[in-house]
Amino acid sequence: MNFTENHRADLAEVLVNLEGVLDAILVKQNEIHECVKERRWSDLEENLCKIRTLSDSFVNLDKKREILAGDDKSIYMDKNISPVFTSVRSKLMKSKIENEAL
Repeated sequence: MNFTENHRADLAEVLVNLEGVLDAILVKQNEIHECVKERRWSDLEENLCKIRTLSDSFVNLDKKREILAGDDKSIYMDKNISPVFTSVRSKLMKSKIENEAL
């Protein structure tokens, strides 16, 4: 697939937004862990609601990412996209590990 500069910029923007959502999810996961340790149940419920909202945002952004990338995964090797894509993948793995620990 031949990607235009606008297409690459749109994908990079979606990846940056995904990274921001993942950062917020990681913070909430840590807060949830602390709420459980300290038995702050009302704060726990509040953080669970926030993490659900963040998860919905992540799913919507990830769908956009899939549409923009299409079947050609070589776009992720682009010099402007690769670093943020790698960061997103790393944070996603960290979030999955944190989620399993909870």
